[in-house]
Amino acid sequence: MINGNNGLGLYSNINRSAKFFKANGIKGPIFNNYDIGGYLIYNLFPQQQVFVDNRPEAYSTDFFEKVYNPMLEKEEVWQQINAKYNFNCIYFFRLDETPFAQPFLIRRINDRANWAPVYVDGAIIILLERNTENQTIIQKFELPADMFIVTKN
Repeated sequence: MINGNNGLGLYSNINRSAKFFKANGIKGPIFNNYDIGGYLIYNLFPQQQVFVDNRPEAYSTDFFEKVYNPMLEKEEVWQQINAKYNFNCIYFFRLDETPFAQPFLIRRINDRANWAPVYVDGAIIILLERNTENQTIIQKFELPADMFIVTKN
């Protein structure tokens, strides 16, 4: 449920983030969370590939236990896997309620030296790696740090 809506059909403007991604010529490799993989495949395949999608049968238990979950939970694992895949974009369902998703997003948003948030809506956040390839997009769309606040329940 997003913004209190429920029922059948698509959320209003649900494809806005994919349109933003395509319109600005953003390229992968993409790091995404489990919840948004199918959406990204639908909107970006075959031009872009996802890191993970919400078909648990397509991934081994080892992948989740030794790669995906640890890279969200532990900064040193994130750095190691990021060095291997050289992610250019983080495309994340920001309402992910797993215990490690929100701390991961907070670390990335606070890592302004390496990542720039350029898109956010009720469900999605897109961050780009600070590099020459993304410089123009970041200059045009970077979201201010004070836009993001951390609250505790």
